[in-house]
Amino acid sequence: EIIPGITNEVLHEVKRMWKSFSIRLYVPLIDMQHLWLIKMVVELEHALTSKYEERLTQLTGLLPDVKQYIAEHFAAEEYMMDALEYPVREGHKRQHSTFVSTVTSHDAEYATRTRHGASVLVHDLKEWLLSHIVIEDAKFARLCRDKHDLAVKVSKQLIQEKKVQFRKAQILLYQYIVGQGSV
Repeated sequence: EIIPGITNEVLHEVKRMWKSFSIRLYVPLIDMQHLWLIKMVVELEHALTSKYEERLTQLTGLLPDVKQYIAEHFAAEEYMMDALEYPVREGHKRQHSTFVSTVTSHDAEYATRTRHGASVLVHDLKEWLLSHIVIEDAKFARLCRDKHDLAVKVSKQLIQEKKVQFRKAQILLYQYIVGQGSV
């Protein structure tokens, strides 16, 4: 493993998606969170190809983390939107809320232990995440670049107040994907 806890297969798929969808927003805090969400979705996709018992164990372990991390990411992003006075933040927040409802609905379907429920959940997570980052979050990222100093200040504040916390693996993933490809 290049990064502890992340298989090389997952790492290479995250890197492929990052580059082919041009996901980087140049807001390090948000980019780091997006990379971690993509990593989690790739792990969920890989779990779908496992045998039933293994798939059940993997999905049952991953789904609560994904839901919790989505909530943490949305809270941080929305905090930044408020601080930077993003003019269309209410619409963006509604998209987040709608997505959380969708994930909750699919998660309930998955709770019935159907492969279909899990497949739909993972598919929707991936599609929404990619389209939302590429379209909606890119608009917000432009404001972050325009208000760079304030965006940096707010990012640091989120970290200092422990509203955002990064695991060592997240930092290594960010360095590997965004940096020169080595840690």
